Amino acid sequence: MTRGALSVALALVALAGCKDDPPPPTPLDCSGLADLGVAGEVVHETATVTWTNTGRGSETEELLVSIPPDLESLTLVVETGESYTAIGTLRQEGVSYLDGRADPFGETAPYFHTLGQAGAVALPANEDSAIGPGCALVQGISDESLGGRTGTLHFVTRRRAAGGTLHLSLVRVGATELGEVTMDEIGTEVAAVFTEAGIDTDIELVDVDGPAFVEAEGVAAGVVRSSYRPADPLRIVVYLIQAFSDEPFTLGFAAGIPGPNGVTGTVSSGVLISYDAHIDDEGFILPTMLAETIAHEVGHQVGLFHTTEAEGSEFDAIGDTLECPRRMFDADGDGELTAEECETAGGDNLMFWLSALEFSQRELSPTQRRLLELSPVTR
Repeated sequence: MTRGALSVALALVALAGCKDDPPPPTPLDCSGLADLGVAGEVVHETATVTWTNTGRGSETEELLVSIPPDLESLTLVVETGESYTAIGTLRQEGVSYLDGRADPFGETAPYFHTLGQAGAVALPANEDSAIGPGCALVQGISDESLGGRTGTLHFVTRRRAAGGTLHLSLVRVGATELGEVTMDEIGTEVAAVFTEAGIDTDIELVDVDGPAFVEAEGVAAGVVRSSYRPADPLRIVVYLIQAFSDEPFTLGFAAGIPGPNGVTGTVSSGVLISYDAHIDDEGFILPTMLAETIAHEVGHQVGLFHTTEAEGSEFDAIGDTLECPRRMFDADGDGELTAEECETAGGDNLMFWLSALEFSQRELSPTQRRLLELSPVTR
């Protein structure tokens, strides 16, 4: 559900002291603020914020919000049209979850959060990153000059038990031709992938006008990503296009890890999937691979990272997913891991970095599954 504007306190914190000895963080006081969300529900609340230019880009005012003790998950989104934004600060007394100035490239686990078009972050992101009850401070940042413009901070809260049904919209764009398969068949195959992974789905099928071919990044891709606003905003929208005109072999792109789930109509609100990239050398569509690609990109949109990256030296921040280190599994010594090389070490996981040619990839660890079940789009 979507509610009215969020009641927040503007914390205009003055910075004092010298550059070599920064002052301690100002104590947080949320006295008089209502808790975020509604007990037993998934709720979307917003606050309008104003950007101020700094020597390093722009920032919003700092907002204080009250986190209730029954909060299961929280998705934060900051957006201002098509500008690149991020959650620059998220902290409570004694703990800093995000610091975009100290970590501008989002290298600190478990969030790996950096600038995006509608920057989003979801908590928890692994076993150990749930936000606790009490007062919290949130601030948006951007590397663009946005002084004087207004933007929106979105707070999507889950104050109900994990689980339910994952809600998806599968959207065919423009004149995208599906050859020998139908949208119904694709939707059924996607549902089968999630069912095998232990997640129930509700998938609506939609056609919209738009270009069947777009570049992977840029204005046209953003227009497609924001072109469909489902009646239920707590759906992930998956756009099926013919192909990426500049990257014909790319299977698909999520809009972020996570995307702005629960916030429709932004240039980061949708997943893009190439149909033609799933056609084999003989001209036949590979429906299993297509469905697994859709499920994989939805996993990113919810907040799941690759379990193992291509070079076998970087892994997600989830403790119970299998890792495939290159030194142990790179059988051909080419410096890049295939799913087949990692079959016994997570190559069959839905979130492995590369599609498999010889087996399905539908496994999720218990924590991956729980994070899907905690997402606001699963209810």
